[in-house]
Amino acid sequence: MDVSALRSDNGGEYTSAKYKDFCVKSGIRREYTAPYTPEWNGISERYWQTINDMAKCLLSNAGLPNVFWVRSMDTAVYLRNRCITKPLDMSPHEALFGKAPEIDHLKTFGCTAYLYVDKSL
Repeated sequence: MDVSALRSDNGGEYTSAKYKDFCVKSGIRREYTAPYTPEWNGISERYWQTINDMAKCLLSNAGLPNVFWVRSMDTAVYLRNRCITKPLDMSPHEALFGKAPEIDHLKTFGCTAYLYVDKSL
């Protein structure tokens, strides 16, 4: 699966010369909407809202403080990429790698964990 175009809101995040060179070398067409108009980026804005909502739920359910926000966002993205989406009729992971994702390694977010310190080192 190749990326043919990337759309951004021209707000400054993706306007560097290095990024432009990468897109040109990779054959990626850049498209821009008006700056600071998230309503024009409906799909991506909805995706980020879903990820934020998932992260909030993970923190709340685990009873963890907001210092774990980044970890909950990472986990939300990881889980979302392994869920079936209607446009693809498969998970993004499956679309990218051609096989269903393994999920038997998943644990409850916020479960008790212990750090093993090897004293022989």
